[in-house]
Amino acid sequence: MIAKGTPHIFMLSNLPKPGASGIEITAKICQIQNGKSFTPIIALTADITEATKKECLLAGVNEVVTKPIDTSVLKAILQRYLNK
Repeated sequence: MIAKGTPHIFMLSNLPKPGASGIEITAKICQIQNGKSFTPIIALTADITEATKKECLLAGVNEVVTKPIDTSVLKAILQRYLNK
């Protein structure tokens, strides 16, 4: 669910999601924000192909984390955005 006007520190998006892909959701969020705010989007996926990573980044995803998730990698990414 995307809440307009609600500030978020970051968003985790699981790829794929039932009913809509995380890439579609990311594109919608970027459209809603329209440069007025910035919510880092971190995609979680088991698909480690460069094509998927490129598709995510082109849609507006800021980081791609592959599954199984290395908690130290995820923690470092979250810290980077929390410290901004």
